[in-house]
Amino acid sequence: MNKFLLISLAGVVLFASVPAHADPLPRAYVGSWCFVNDNSHNQSGTPGEKTCSGIFNTRAIRTLKINLKGYEWTNADATDGILCKFVSIKHTGRKAAASTRARPKDYIPIIRTVARCIGEGVDEVWRERQEFTYYKGSLSIKRLK
Repeated sequence: MNKFLLISLAGVVLFASVPAHADPLPRAYVGSWCFVNDNSHNQSGTPGEKTCSGIFNTRAIRTLKINLKGYEWTNADATDGILCKFVSIKHTGRKAAASTRARPKDYIPIIRTVARCIGEGVDEVWRERQEFTYYKGSLSIKRLK
């Protein structure tokens, strides 16, 4: 009986540690992005260029570095930043063209993410829900409620 209980308990622990549904982050989103016209008034990111020189780009207002585990925002003056870890990544079922000559099989999934964030030097922790779209070499981010 004890052997059965231990095996059952181990199965429950293993099941609980695996996310219920997690889609992979498409590689097109990974990298450093520059946002030239950051518009926080309408709660959405402005398309940025992936080929940029980071915070040293004199036109850049903010940079965004995305990896498979999360992302980091940094202001151009590098005085503060926000670090976010992905809690959830889900494909919306919609896709966008990766380039002007993209075939349907080359389209990149539009994703929705939930991330746990903390500001640099701040004790506050919050969650962000966003929709990421990679379209013809640019990234746009829409903040969700």
